[in-house]
Amino acid sequence: MKRIPHQLMELNSTFIWHWPWFVQGVQSAKQHGFTGIILHQQELLSILATPSPLSQKLNVENLIHQQNYALLYLKRVDRYLADNNLSFWLQGEAAPTDDIIKRKFPEMAFDEKSAPDFWPQFYAAIMHPLLQALPHLSGLILSLTTPAFQTSGWQRSLHSVWSLLRGQGKKLVLRDFIDDSWPRQQLSSILATLPGDVRASIKATELDYHPGFANHPNIATLPGHNKWIEFDLFGTGYGWTALPCYLADEISGRLSWALSVAENEVEAITSRVSWQWLPDSRVMDSVNAINLLGLSAANQPQEGAPSTFERWAEQQQLRFRSSQDKKRLATLLHTSYDWLCKTPNLLGRRMHYQSQIPESLSQAQQLLHMDTRSANWMQAYQPLMPTDDPALGNEQRELIALEKETACFLAANAVQSLRELMPRITCPNDSLEQLLAAWRSAEVYGQMFSRVAASVTLLTWHDHYGSEPSASEMAEQQNALLRYADTLDRWLETPPAGSPLFLSMLLNPERLIRFAYSLSMG
Repeated sequence: MKRIPHQLMELNSTFIWHWPWFVQGVQSAKQHGFTGIILHQQELLSILATPSPLSQKLNVENLIHQQNYALLYLKRVDRYLADNNLSFWLQGEAAPTDDIIKRKFPEMAFDEKSAPDFWPQFYAAIMHPLLQALPHLSGLILSLTTPAFQTSGWQRSLHSVWSLLRGQGKKLVLRDFIDDSWPRQQLSSILATLPGDVRASIKATELDYHPGFANHPNIATLPGHNKWIEFDLFGTGYGWTALPCYLADEISGRLSWALSVAENEVEAITSRVSWQWLPDSRVMDSVNAINLLGLSAANQPQEGAPSTFERWAEQQQLRFRSSQDKKRLATLLHTSYDWLCKTPNLLGRRMHYQSQIPESLSQAQQLLHMDTRSANWMQAYQPLMPTDDPALGNEQRELIALEKETACFLAANAVQSLRELMPRITCPNDSLEQLLAAWRSAEVYGQMFSRVAASVTLLTWHDHYGSEPSASEMAEQQNALLRYADTLDRWLETPPAGSPLFLSMLLNPERLIRFAYSLSMG
């Protein structure tokens, strides 16, 4: 029996409109014990919206074709998921601002008074044909932003969306998406104006999923609404499926905590397996496919059942010469979690933006001062190099150096261990080659971040303790970064076989060069 009844796979890609890709996703969902599918595209409501009469002069015929085709396609999806006994959910941005909506509704560029009641009409024109065409649809998930156009009217119109859905026996789910306010209260504020059966979808950690970081407090502090917990298995914040990160133990711990603080309110867990902005990669095709097994095991634990690693090894049909070889490979997979928590962060603080190194020293400092922190409270919630405590600052500087040294060692050791193990393991597919490619990329990624961390640490030290870095120190830091950018560029000429196309975006020499030159900008 599942601890949390609904386990939904989120397909977030432009390929959701490609039938064979969608069918593969459904097959994977059934294989891993999911109970439903979420089709997610940020511009979904814009695509489904009927153009305003004012758009006639803007040649929107192609957008009308897109709208009509989308509805036909979703009808096919609706029937297919009903036949496969999977629930069906649609997800999009609640108040889109993309080019499609701007072309369909030129009045959005006018004065607000010239288009009264825009949002209720916008939603109604979408919802009526959608609900009629999709009888199996379970509900709608809206990602919250705060539109600049008719803000108060937009908030009121969400009640009409709920009413339309409720009238057809379907559910409305609201999720925190972009909230620039402080403190972040957009989701709780809007939920307070809506009926109690509106669901709240909450990321497992604040501001995207960051392994090792503290649980999202809203899971415990939004009483009165059923909650969904989001796990981004694609890894927007931990390597985009190109880098290894074993999450089974962490997911199990997070679910146990959520059930302990909000047991009767946790209704669903969702797992994003692809990302719209890097559309041709999915977690089930990656080195982190094991996390799908881990999530299913965490939600449906069985006494005496094989471990997540053993299930994965059996799924891949791995055969080992000895139990010691099997144990070494299991340890290597588990190690990836510790490696990831240490590599793009600085003593439990984020030092990356969506897995990439910061573009500049200024961005690095902004990231380090964000309020989202690791669950390692002792380190993450101490002030970083406090100006009135140079002894603590020096201790932290040594800890940072040790953290990066350890991360680099873990990756290098994993590559060496895998190369030793691979001839001793029989494998009928390319899963071990894929694992080696990911660890080789991880080794380079770690070296890149260790150099960035060294520069950030040095300049933060000088800034906090009252001395300017010498010209020779600055030159040494910049040259080290520039030399590694050159090394990175040459390494990417022949990346590991099977690496994703976007690897050069994750290990980006140009971005490292920009960061290097930012050190001397004052």
